[in-house]
Amino acid sequence: MEKSYYNFKKFSKNIKKNFVNLKNRYNLSYFFYFLSIIFFIGFLFYFYVLINKHTISNKFDLKINKAYCIIDNNIFKSNSILKLNGEWEFYYDKLLISEKIDYQNEDFINKYRDFIFVPSYWQKNKDKFGKNYPYRGVASYRLILENKSNIKNIGFLIRGIGGAYTFYINGEEIFRKGVINRDIKKAKLKFSSDVFYYSFKEGYDKIEIIIETQSDYYFKSGIYLPIEIGNQKEVINKNIFQTASDLFIFGIVFIMGFYHIILYFAGYKEKAYLYFGFFSIVYSYRIISTGVLIINKIFPELNINWDLRIYQIFLFLILPTFSSFIGKLFEKYYSKFLFKLFNFFPLFLILLNLIIPLKYIDYLLIIFEIFALFFMIYLIYILIISSIKKYKYTFIFFFGILILILSTFHDIIKDFGFGLQINLMPISIASFIYIQSLILSIRFSDEHKEIIKMSNELEKLNIFYQKFVPQTLLNYLKNDNFKDKIITGENLQTKMGMMLIKINNYNELSIKLNHEEIIKIMNMYFNIWSKIIRKNFGFIEKFSSEGILVLFPTNPEILLFSSKEILEETEKNILLEEQKRLDFFIVLHYGDIVIGTIGSEEKLNDALISEDLEYLKIMGVINDEYRCKVMVSEGLYEIIKDDDKELMRYIGNMKKGDEETTLYEYLGIFPEREQYLRSFYKKELEEMILFFNNKKFEIAKDILLKLIVRNNDDNILKYYQIKLNSIEK
Repeated sequence: MEKSYYNFKKFSKNIKKNFVNLKNRYNLSYFFYFLSIIFFIGFLFYFYVLINKHTISNKFDLKINKAYCIIDNNIFKSNSILKLNGEWEFYYDKLLISEKIDYQNEDFINKYRDFIFVPSYWQKNKDKFGKNYPYRGVASYRLILENKSNIKNIGFLIRGIGGAYTFYINGEEIFRKGVINRDIKKAKLKFSSDVFYYSFKEGYDKIEIIIETQSDYYFKSGIYLPIEIGNQKEVINKNIFQTASDLFIFGIVFIMGFYHIILYFAGYKEKAYLYFGFFSIVYSYRIISTGVLIINKIFPELNINWDLRIYQIFLFLILPTFSSFIGKLFEKYYSKFLFKLFNFFPLFLILLNLIIPLKYIDYLLIIFEIFALFFMIYLIYILIISSIKKYKYTFIFFFGILILILSTFHDIIKDFGFGLQINLMPISIASFIYIQSLILSIRFSDEHKEIIKMSNELEKLNIFYQKFVPQTLLNYLKNDNFKDKIITGENLQTKMGMMLIKINNYNELSIKLNHEEIIKIMNMYFNIWSKIIRKNFGFIEKFSSEGILVLFPTNPEILLFSSKEILEETEKNILLEEQKRLDFFIVLHYGDIVIGTIGSEEKLNDALISEDLEYLKIMGVINDEYRCKVMVSEGLYEIIKDDDKELMRYIGNMKKGDEETTLYEYLGIFPEREQYLRSFYKKELEEMILFFNNKKFEIAKDILLKLIVRNNDDNILKYYQIKLNSIEK
């Protein structure tokens, strides 16, 4: 007992260890992918079995002997559908009803009657002389059916008669498909997938079935698929369910294809999506052109010639589209030569399909099937190689291939009476396509995770770079034309706001304080200024002991707002002794600037070239004398709003090249009382400056003395007072 417990505990530990190893080896999400595959296949299988319950539940197989059959309550139940398989009378080149032949005549019977097995191709049967019947021509099938069951309302399902046919019961035409005519040019031959109904008349339990048919297609002549009979209600249900089944699977495959094509053109420029989309759409046509032949119901006038050719075109396109998809999925292991071969040879077959006679067209199908078999062998080789190389998607893809192999094996053995007696290929193909779309989804998910990872790393790097290149400039560079020019080493001319925060007392501080203290003090100021500048969408071009050069690519008014905020926040947050405080002022301008790069392809350095930048620096030198807290250039003054202009006052002129330009002081940074006072005598100040500039110094001095009485703290009045005193001397 104790030993058993120890073994169980050891076994549990091994399971836990293996699970942990599995979790480490494969992402846990792959487990859920596998579960989704199982769920999808299980749902499809259940749905498909439910639809085909009549075929699965039917355990009776009629043994028609010598064109006579009896059905009774033991085999013909209300929920059963039977196949009329067995020996039917066969009359080649005879149309018993439409040509009014006395087929009951013994001489006629002895001369022309033959028995062939239905379903089969009539050209594979031999006549009385041991020769195979011709593949083309007309013929009649005859069967006597005696109904001893309680079911009187019956339905017929016909899925495979190679050409036109007319269905008679007791000499009465019940159904017609196409037009039979011995002149083949006037005949209308079509593939068949039909349902029609008959009610036994009172006292007439024995019926004679005659099917007249015409064929001109070598590989599918006569009745080549079973004719089914059953209770009318069950036949209706089966036909509806099978049609719904085909439409459902068609919808799944087509939508998957269309979705992946849209993904490609929506911006996911991965050709695997495009090829898979085309493959799914091409294969979806095969779904509606087989089985209940939905395409023939959509286009009822489609004749057998073009029906077959169009079908084979789409069939041949399956290989190049699927090969292209595999080529992109397993690009490392796919031979370029074979990639071209698998893509272009089916296109050559399509060309032949359009020009050769109909009777040879199925030879192309045989060639294609051999070629497709070679492709499958090569695909298995790729899977083996990719498995050895531990390629990520091999296991899931191999699972899809395994489903196809198992369903193909099932569909083969069902012909020998084993399995579910239904064709599993449609759901296996839908499952396979779902698995391939899942591989693409996994691939996309992995790429998306990688992009998120790289994006996060880039964001961290971007945050780091913002310490040197601000977000405002990075946003400005989002303009593709701008960015392309900068990257290639060219330049772009634009207009920007310019701010110079000039420090006046750096040399004095460097004498009084040590280097560590100076750096600490300057960083305190720079930290406050930088936050305000970044908040207001500016970027710092240069830090130096003389101050900061700032550029604003946005609204010019932001220069004034930022200046005011810098002065206010500095006053509020810098609590230092007077001898340790920075003495600074701000100079503002708006003008042209050239942004570009200088250097080689290996390394590029940013460069800002502008006469206006030089003009800004000269304004800074001039303001050493004016001592304005905020000096504004004519370039900025001319483009700001009128409300802001009211807060400006003219203070003098300066040379800009060969021209003379005006300078202004911004009053919006002063307290309300001081602002009002300076604005009050603004016109008199301007008048005094004009007299000064015109060298009428006596008049200018008289006006100045009156103004100084009003405000002896005005920096501009002090400047002109010094100037006038020096002139007198």
